[in-house]
Amino acid sequence: PPHVRDTPCPPFRPAAPKPSAHFLGGCLTPAAWDALTSLCARAGALLLFSVNSAFGRSNTSLAANTWDPSQTRSLLAYARRHPSSLRTLAAVEYGNEPGHEAPSSWFFCDSGGDGCAGWTWEESIALQAQGLGQLAGVVRSVWGAPARPGGSARAAKARDLSTWTPGAAPIILGPAHTWLHAPSARLYTRLAADALDAFTFHWYPLGPAYGHAGLEKRILTAGGNARAYSSDMASAVEAVSQGARAAGAHTPRVWMGESGGAYNSGHEVLSGSFVDGFWFAPWLGALARGGAGAVCRQSLLGGGYALLNRTTLEPNPDFYIAALFSRLMGRAVLSLELKTAPAPTVGAVRAAPGGGGANVTAFAHCARHAGQGPASTSVVVLMVNSGEADVEVEVDPSLALASSPRLEYVLSSIDLHSQEVLLNGDPLRTRPDGSLPPLTPRRVEATLPPANGRGGEMRDHAVTAAHAIVMKPHSIGFFVLGASKRLQENGICGRPENEADEPS
Repeated sequence: PPHVRDTPCPPFRPAAPKPSAHFLGGCLTPAAWDALTSLCARAGALLLFSVNSAFGRSNTSLAANTWDPSQTRSLLAYARRHPSSLRTLAAVEYGNEPGHEAPSSWFFCDSGGDGCAGWTWEESIALQAQGLGQLAGVVRSVWGAPARPGGSARAAKARDLSTWTPGAAPIILGPAHTWLHAPSARLYTRLAADALDAFTFHWYPLGPAYGHAGLEKRILTAGGNARAYSSDMASAVEAVSQGARAAGAHTPRVWMGESGGAYNSGHEVLSGSFVDGFWFAPWLGALARGGAGAVCRQSLLGGGYALLNRTTLEPNPDFYIAALFSRLMGRAVLSLELKTAPAPTVGAVRAAPGGGGANVTAFAHCARHAGQGPASTSVVVLMVNSGEADVEVEVDPSLALASSPRLEYVLSSIDLHSQEVLLNGDPLRTRPDGSLPPLTPRRVEATLPPANGRGGEMRDHAVTAAHAIVMKPHSIGFFVLGASKRLQENGICGRPENEADEPS
């Protein structure tokens, strides 16, 4: 529109007093938006876009502290008319870390904090939920979607990326808090009710990238915190569920809306090198086990924690971890624990349904798609060895068939600080046209154990050395195995929802 084209647009630049967080100027032009959505369409990627939740607000009083949705309405109306936007704009998030830094903290309190802007965190949460309701109304008006019945006895099911189709109205996300404060999550979800499709919060489990010694040690020992990560995510899911039940609304999924390990843009050396995978791989497994609906990695490009090398655009090691997790690990998460075996082999570990030891962490899912593994029904075990010694792992028959071959995707590197990653010993490098290399597994045939003398039956849980999994030092592996008879007979890994193309 003319009033948009004629709006002055000063250059985008960092600003005092904290240039890493404060900025002035800059505009999102129609040309820039078209370029962004066209890039996503060509790459087959979905776009999840955050809007400014502080626009138009005033901190003079609670009554004056209301959101102005005019810019968001103009942007969404423009997107609604353009094919590349309709194919890619899958979600709109209301705000980003409200109350964490000025100027946002002029209008909101950070989660659970009193005193900022002169009102309580409960009043601040109410303002955020009110704005999210406005955003949902804007989306409905632009897309012509019917209003949702809030507070009904049978609330509508929350939408998510597995059910979104190109051209449909984007799903609604919020509040993108900097950390999880359970009372805030319950109140926000109750007040937002059916306007909210997915609750988002941010979490950087490694702490600051600089100014706090021992980052590499925290990375290498992160697997030992996997149970705590899962428990905290499960607490977030429960808090959101409680808020939804109190409102009589549908239950939103809970997303890890942003995480890059170490905050303040990550570490220039560690965050983009192979060593970073020793928090990232357990992090993905732990959050899935805790019930996370999606994990958004900070960032694709930008900062030390970028998934792509900022100069060459070659994928960094964490990119391949994310790719393999998304391709192989299905939605059904299986209980798993690691037990030290009583066998004489030093360092032997037995994986049984029920994980992590000092240096080894393991997770198990049903395979994402039926038939993608060595059997019609398969399980995928993610194992991480952050230690400096080989670890031999036997897989319990209640999880996987000892008689089944397995597919191995083992990631390693020539050096922990290298950005080069090896898949089964071979370097992964993009092709000359920039496309990704094939992620080809190594097939290992099973060697059946000897009979135990009872009519030629196999031993209950014996696995020969040829079929045992040996995790080399500082390696990350995805192992696809035939599901056990128990899992097959119970249909646990054959349910249709396990094949839904939803991020994990």
